[in-house]
Amino acid sequence: MDQTPDPVLSSSDGDNIICYGENVIFTATDNNSAADTYEFFINGFNVQGPNGSNTYPTTSLNDGETVTVILSVSTSACEATSAGITTTVVAAPSPTFISGNTNVCEEDAGEVYTTQAGQQNYAWIVVGGTITAGGTATDNTATVSWNTPGAQSISVNYENATGCAAASPTILNVSVGPLPDETLNLSDPVICLSDPVICSGETPSITLSNSELGVTYQLRYDSDGIPAGPAFNGIGGAMITSPTLAPTTTTVYNIIGSTSLGCARVMLDKATVWVNPSPDANLIITNTSACYGETATITIENSELGVEYQLRLEDNSIIGSTTGNGFDRFFYVAPLVTTTYNILATNGVSCSVQMTTKPEITINPLPCKISDV
Repeated sequence: MDQTPDPVLSSSDGDNIICYGENVIFTATDNNSAADTYEFFINGFNVQGPNGSNTYPTTSLNDGETVTVILSVSTSACEATSAGITTTVVAAPSPTFISGNTNVCEEDAGEVYTTQAGQQNYAWIVVGGTITAGGTATDNTATVSWNTPGAQSISVNYENATGCAAASPTILNVSVGPLPDETLNLSDPVICLSDPVICSGETPSITLSNSELGVTYQLRYDSDGIPAGPAFNGIGGAMITSPTLAPTTTTVYNIIGSTSLGCARVMLDKATVWVNPSPDANLIITNTSACYGETATITIENSELGVEYQLRLEDNSIIGSTTGNGFDRFFYVAPLVTTTYNILATNGVSCSVQMTTKPEITINPLPCKISDV
């Protein structure tokens, strides 16, 4: 006569508390060693058998479900049902990023990324950057310095209080914008400081070598970073820019480049505009009248030492020249008709200005005598 089975059901999880999706193996044992057929049930619904396997593996248990097994003897109608095992299934956490920028610039440091607090065994992974603070197994924040342009990422996973983790980490895609090339060269022009009436609007030209397409450049005063001229877009080659206001003293400029993503960098090279003094255009110039055929005198009072003065007709053709010596300098002319002249002053650093006063020699017709003029 066949014995009735005496079933015992056990679980591979000792405390019957698992994480959702965790693999659990249920094993049926017959204390009477009579059973040869096994049929497993969850909440009374068949999930495996009847067959000869005494184990039931599963990864799909839901919270509170009960597994039982019926042991039977194939040669008789003897069977028995085991006591059930009810399993507590803890939901896996779903890590999210509470804060953190997804559009950053190359070399951006101090970018902080935050996930849920109060968890354990945090696992941070950064691609294209370096964690500079936080980011350990106990930190719910990670501070990142992004150093590689392009499509990068940061990911995080963690375990909840029962030791359950998400099946895969949560990934945050980060776009790291490249910075403009900071090694472009700037020219150092030399300009002349001119009288504003004569040289109004004169400005230096500053050349930026090998500008980059897609980069917007801004000329700035190096002393305070205030814009010194209009912004301009790179063309992939050399570009020339000028300050809006002509400098009155030697001035240092820098250029900052910005991409469409707002990634900005100041060029390492700086442009120094050396401002040389121009001759004094407002010296007193006197002249005499003359009788027809006589010589008249044009006087530059207190000429500047080393400055060359050119006497010119109104069409700028040169009549004569003299070099300043710190005292009065003279031109002697004998025009046949009343004539207006101008004087161009050029100093030793090649800065030139036209003198403000234009001498005019009045020719008195004959008969006349010196006392008449």
